[in-house]
Amino acid sequence: MEERPWFRHYDPGVPRRLEVPEKVCHEFLEARAAGMPEGTALTFMGMPLTYREVNARSNRFAHALRAWGLKKGDRVAMVMGNSPAFVSCQFGILKAGGVVVPVNPLYTGRELEHVLGDSGARLAVVLSLFVENVIAVKGGTALEAIIAVPIPGMEIPLPEGTILLEAFMEGKPEHNPGLDMGSTDPALVIYTGGTTGRSKGAVLHHRSQVYCATMLSTLDPSMTTQQDAFLLVMPLFHIMGNAIMTFCIHDGLPIHLVPRYDPKLLLEDIHRLRPTWFPGVPTIFIGVMHHPDVKDYDLTSLRYCISGAAPFPVEAMEEFEAITRCRVNECFGLTEAGSAVLLNPFVNRRKFGSIGIPTPGMDARIVDLETGTRELPQGEEGELVLKGPPIMMHYHNMPEETALALRDGWLHTGDIARMDADGYFWIVDRIKDMIIIGGENVYPREIDEVLYEHPKVELACAVGVPDPYKGEAVKAFVVPRSGETLTDEEVVAFCRERLAPFKVPKIVEIRATLPTSVIGKVLRKVLREEERQKRNSKS
Repeated sequence: MEERPWFRHYDPGVPRRLEVPEKVCHEFLEARAAGMPEGTALTFMGMPLTYREVNARSNRFAHALRAWGLKKGDRVAMVMGNSPAFVSCQFGILKAGGVVVPVNPLYTGRELEHVLGDSGARLAVVLSLFVENVIAVKGGTALEAIIAVPIPGMEIPLPEGTILLEAFMEGKPEHNPGLDMGSTDPALVIYTGGTTGRSKGAVLHHRSQVYCATMLSTLDPSMTTQQDAFLLVMPLFHIMGNAIMTFCIHDGLPIHLVPRYDPKLLLEDIHRLRPTWFPGVPTIFIGVMHHPDVKDYDLTSLRYCISGAAPFPVEAMEEFEAITRCRVNECFGLTEAGSAVLLNPFVNRRKFGSIGIPTPGMDARIVDLETGTRELPQGEEGELVLKGPPIMMHYHNMPEETALALRDGWLHTGDIARMDADGYFWIVDRIKDMIIIGGENVYPREIDEVLYEHPKVELACAVGVPDPYKGEAVKAFVVPRSGETLTDEEVVAFCRERLAPFKVPKIVEIRATLPTSVIGKVLRKVLREEERQKRNSKS
C-alpha cells in the first residue's frame, strides 16, 4: 500500500501494514486452552468459564455434528442471544467444518423463514424460548434438525423431534476433531439489510475474522492478558459482537457477557466486574448515563468505550466521558467488511464526529457517485469504498448484488462521506434509504411490504425521523383504501405481528394521498423532506 495521510496519526507501536496469519478462527481457542487452560474465558450471570471448559464443550459439539452427518461447508444457524452456549457452539461448528449463520432470535416468522431458508442451514441451534418460532417456519427451509439450548431454571416443554444440546453431545470426546481447513474457507454468513428490503447474507471467510482479531491487538499495545476485560452487551449474532468475541479469545481477555440491554444491569456489572473495555452503540451509552442511579456506581474501571453503528452526538459523548472518565472512540464498520475497519486513535488525536482512520492493512477512498471509479480529492463528498483482508467473499446466492457491492476489489459501502487533510473520514449521508435505530439497520421497503399486506391499505411508505433516544424512529405514512377507515393503533398492531420490535413504526400518519412519481412510485425523498421542513418550522 502506498503512503496514506492517516499513517502519521497512528498511535505509537501501531503498524502501517498488517500481516494476517494463515490461521482459522478456532485455532485461537485451542491455543488459549493449551497455554492457559484455567484462565477466565467468559463470565455469564456470575458464572465464570475457563478456556479449558469452553474448548472442551466446543470439541464435543464438533464431534456430535460430524457424527450427525455435517459436512464441510454446511451451514448451521444459531438462533440465540448472548450466552456461553453461543460461544462454544460457534467454535464447535467451525471445528466441524461448518459455517455459522447467526440469527437474531427476535425475528418474526417471515424474517426467520427468509434467513433460514436462504442460508440453506441444515441444523439450527435454538434457545428453548424460541424453538416454537423456528418449528413454525421449518417447512419453508432446509432444516433437518433443531438443537434446543435450555434456559437454566426455566422449564419449557420442547416439541417432539427437538434435540437437547446436552443429549446431542452426550458421550462425545473433548479433543479437536482436527479437520483440514484453510483461512479462505467460509466461516460466517451474517445477514444484513439491502436496498431491496430483503436481507443479504454476507459470506465471511476465516481470514476476515482472523484479521479483525489480530488488528485489534495492534491498536492498544498496553492491553494485558487476563487483566483487561470486555463487557459485551452487543449481541453475538451481530457482526460487532461476534468479531469482539473472537478477538477476546485471541488475546486472552475475559468476556463479561450480558444477556440483554438493561442500563441497571450494565451499571451493576461495571461496578462489580471492573471491565476496562465497553463496546456498544450510542443508545446503550446514553441509557447508562441517564439512569437515575448512575452516581451510585463506580464506573472508573473503564478505559475505552468503542461506539459504532450510529453517530454519537458530541454533547452526549462528552457527558458520558465526564461521568465515566473513560475515552469514547467512534468507529465505522459494516457486516460486509467483517467488523470495524475505521476507528479513531486511542492515544493520538481523536476528532469528534469523525469515524476515524482506516485500521492497519485497510485502504479507503472516496469515489464519485456517478461512476464509482473516479477517486475524489480531499474534502469532496462521494461514496466511501474499502479494500482489505476482512472484506466479505460475496453475498450468498446473490451474484448481481455481489457484483454491485464488490468492484475491482473495492467494497462499495453505499455511504456518502469525505476525507479531510489528515486522512480522517466523515460520514455525510446515506445513499441507501436505511434507517438506523439504536444501532440496528432497518430498511423501509421491508416495512412497506408489511404495510401493503394490510387489507385496508391502499398506499404506504416508511421513513426515518429523528428520535432523541434511538437516533431515528420509523414513521409510516398510510393511505386507506376507498371506503375503509384505519387507525394508528391498527397499523401498529398489524406490524407488531410481522416485524421485529425495533422495526415497528413508532409514528403513523393516516393521509388521503402520498406524493408519487409519474409512474405511480411513492416518493420517499419527498416525505423525508416534508418531515425536515416540519421540524425546521417548529424550531
